[in-house]
Amino acid sequence: MKKSVAIVTLQLLCFVSLLLSTYASIFDEERYFLCNPTNNYTNGSIYGQNVNTTINSLASNASSDGFYITSVGQNLDTVYGLVQCLYDISKEDCQTCVNTAAKDIGNFCQNKKEAMIGYNNCSLRYSDRRFFSTPSNSPIIGFANTADVTYPDLFNPQLANLFRNLSSTAASSSLRFAVGTASYSDFASNNIYGMVQCTRDLSENSCSSCLQEIISNIPQCCQQSRGVRIFAVSCNLRYELYRFFLTTSTSTSLPLSPPPPPPLERNSVPGATTNTTSSDGKKSTSKSMVVIVVSVAIAAMLGILIVCGCFFWRKAKKKVAGSDPDVHDYHEKNMESLLIGLDTIKAATRNFSDENKLGQGGFGPVYKGTLFDGTEIAVKRLSSNSGQGLIELKTEVMLVAKLLHRNLAWLHWTNGTALEIIDPSLGDQWPRFEVLKCIHIGLLCVQEAAADRPTMSEIIMMLSSYTITVAAPLRPAFFVSTGNFSTDSALDSGSSRTGDSRERSANDITISELHPR
Repeated sequence: MKKSVAIVTLQLLCFVSLLLSTYASIFDEERYFLCNPTNNYTNGSIYGQNVNTTINSLASNASSDGFYITSVGQNLDTVYGLVQCLYDISKEDCQTCVNTAAKDIGNFCQNKKEAMIGYNNCSLRYSDRRFFSTPSNSPIIGFANTADVTYPDLFNPQLANLFRNLSSTAASSSLRFAVGTASYSDFASNNIYGMVQCTRDLSENSCSSCLQEIISNIPQCCQQSRGVRIFAVSCNLRYELYRFFLTTSTSTSLPLSPPPPPPLERNSVPGATTNTTSSDGKKSTSKSMVVIVVSVAIAAMLGILIVCGCFFWRKAKKKVAGSDPDVHDYHEKNMESLLIGLDTIKAATRNFSDENKLGQGGFGPVYKGTLFDGTEIAVKRLSSNSGQGLIELKTEVMLVAKLLHRNLAWLHWTNGTALEIIDPSLGDQWPRFEVLKCIHIGLLCVQEAAADRPTMSEIIMMLSSYTITVAAPLRPAFFVSTGNFSTDSALDSGSSRTGDSRERSANDITISELHPR
């Protein structure tokens, strides 16, 4: 495991503070110590001699089976001892670990009547009370990798399933030990490797309850960590994202998103383990059912998407074709009045001359023209390569015609009703004078003659001053009227620039390029 940090539960904190427990602990990355600080023996006492004898006996007999218990002395001087190594390590590694434990426990828990020392590969414990077959879950000590897993939403359920199966397997085994793997994503490298172990003196129920207790501490201390080791006095667990154990004889393997495990079947052979996976036939049936269900679900979703797509496509097509009831009604009532002969349009635009061209739009070029009655018009000429159809062009014309003379700023200004163009959604929380000033300046900026329009510096001065006199606006460019428009209106009479002598807007200079909507 990478560099780890020690995580101690609330039980351990109380344990160290001597408020609720009788132990004190010392732990680091390689080992942990549990020493009873309130119960000591004196040097040279019979109990002290029995402690040394017990430790030597445990060290001498541990490697033969990996587990050994003993008791030395009589009455109040009796010392009870237990030593256990991991099931899957060699006898040499077991003996090395136990020898180290026998040496260190006397140094770190000197003259203590009750003590325990634990390492990755072994643990050694002695006490003045008989603790065999009695589970002890307190305190709980944890070591966690500081790095987190990549897919926590997939990882956490699979980790819980893995330890649920491992705890059942270990409790029902005479070895009280189990290892296993679980996948938590589609990538082969994303596996969880887990191990659980109880001391072999515990019963099946005691082992199971001890493991469940420390498993329940994982979310509290080590959620989403890439590797964890948790130790209690009578059991411990570990998981990593790499294989750290050697044995496979007590392993269990969980697939990605496994089905609920079948009931455990106990084996009558001593030492045999329980396999939580189904037989090959059941596996095949489960996989076939999963494939069928997934295939049907995908087909159903595709069918729904296709039906919805066709529905929205037809709806959009109808909308583009002019299904808007307002436009349709307007078309029925006013289509005759919108029809103007091609010869009339050619005459009005001087046969679509470049001098009359205003710009280029999405449908094609736009021209200005004057009808025989003096009405000024704007003509959109549909281009063959515009990609637009006759329906789109008619819709555009009808929409423009429908808006003709409605809320036009210039007409409301000349009629003295400029405030009618204010959006009603603004309510009445606006200064009337400021709004009229902005409308006034805006009309000055769109006057037909470019020379009449104010410069930016003049506009800034108008906006920032309340005393400057602002000239009356003249007729805006491209104003469309139903008849001859007099340039000698009351608002124009005060201007020295009247009649045909005024400079007109030059094409492609003061006219913005038009773009399709």
